[in-house]
Formats: sequence, C-alpha cells, structure tokens
Amino acid sequence: MSPSANGVAGAGAGAGFANAGGGFPGAGGGFTTHEFSNEDAERMFKTFFGGMGGGMSGIFGDMGGGARGAAFGAGGGGAEDMDWGHTPRKRSRGECVVNLECTLEELYTGTQKRFTIKRQVNGPNGMMTEKDETITVDVARGWKDGTRLTYQKLGHEVAGQGPESAADLVVVIKEAKHRWFEREKDNLIFQVPSISLRSALVGFKAKIPGIDGVELEVAFDDCTEAGSSRVVRNKGMINSRTGARGDVIVKIQKVTFPNHLTEKQKTLIKQAFSTTSA
Repeated sequence: MSPSANGVAGAGAGAGFANAGGGFPGAGGGFTTHEFSNEDAERMFKTFFGGMGGGMSGIFGDMGGGARGAAFGAGGGGAEDMDWGHTPRKRSRGECVVNLECTLEELYTGTQKRFTIKRQVNGPNGMMTEKDETITVDVARGWKDGTRLTYQKLGHEVAGQGPESAADLVVVIKEAKHRWFEREKDNLIFQVPSISLRSALVGFKAKIPGIDGVELEVAFDDCTEAGSSRVVRNKGMINSRTGARGDVIVKIQKVTFPNHLTEKQKTLIKQAFSTTSA
C-alpha cells in the first residue's frame, strides 16, 4: 500500500511497535585585518612558531566514520507537510506512529528502506492476535527530520471489530546525528573546533568531506578570528521541492594562542605590527 500525505501536525497517541526493523544509520566573514604583509608574518612565524601550524589532521582530526543503526519506536514528532497533490482529509481514525531513522547521506541521495511491524488484529476466534506487516518506504532526496508518511489502516485494529477499525500507520522520518555536519534547512554547517594563531594570522586552506562524497577545499586567505565563516555555494542538501542545493558553511569556533613567548618572539611581533594601531 502506498502512503498518503496529510497536514496533521501532531503525531497522536497511538501505540508503537516492537522490532521495527533495521536500517542505516551566504554567511559573511566577520574578519579583521592588519596592515602587514603575509610574507613578513609567514617568515616570522615559521621561525618562532613552526610547531603551531598543522595540516588538516591538526585542525580537524580524524574524519573517518561509519553508519549508525536505525531505531524505531512509538512516539510523536514534528511534521513537514509533503505536497502529494491531495487535499488533506479530516482524520477519523487513530494513529500508530513509527520513527524511521535515516542518515544525512541517505536523505541527500534518497533510498528505499524496509522494516517489519507487529500489528494487533482480530483473529478468526474473536481473540486479538499479532500479524507481521512489512513496510517499504521510498525516501525521497531532500526529506527533512519530521517528514510524515501515512499508510491507511495499517495500524492496530479495535478489539471485536474488523479491518475497517484499524488505525493509520504514520512513519516519521528521523534524521540521525551526523559526525561533522549540522543541518539548517538545506544548508550544512561544518564546525572547525580550533585553528592555530599562525593560521589565524597568515591564512590557511582546508579540505573537508562533502555530503556527496566530493572533497571540498575552503580557503581562509585573510586574518581569521573566532566566529568567522566561509560559504561554499551549492554544496549542501537537496531541496525536495525545487531540486536546488543549499550551501556548506564552514565556521571557526576558536583560535588557539601559545602558552608562552620568548622576549625575542615578543620583539619580532612588535616589529611586525609596528605600522598598525594598538
């Protein structure tokens, strides 16, 4: 049975199911500048702060990752109303809610997922019995956390009544937490925990993984303070309605300062900044 979409915002209080099955798991810069050459700063810091640089391993750490297991259970969830070309109907039946977890990659590419629920149905002897029901969900590209699909009359039946008494089954898409991306609508936020003082002063380039598997290169060419960001256009999530892609926004959380400077280092820093205001 194919699902239908509806405009109901709440999840309802229907019963849940056991063993729901397996699955898979622009912004501006805000930069400050100084009137000194990068060449001078590069030479100075190579001499006295050579160990403070660091490539991607120092800035971002291990980027490896694996899939997260899916989790299904009873409960509610926020809704994104999907436009299937149907006029929302007034609901007269109850709801049984199943949460279907999807990874960010699955929501980018789209996928098909299957799981089995155990329904309470009326048996031939008048007693309630369990019936396994396998559900197939075609997850479209760009769906968001809270997207709801309704399968009519595939929930629990009312004791002593027939199949017409069955509640609707509502599948709610749950977006699994990603290892390094945070989703804001169609944009993806990549947080850089810390960069060195040298990188903050003379600039740096970094490579980060893309949600589509294509590596992205991001350049911070000027002085970079904590809270600065760079935007990589059209490399974010797919919009399920328009097909357009959002952006990837790389944000710097912190600039790490050295714990100690020698007198010679202090002197050279003063000389390098002698033409700037205090």
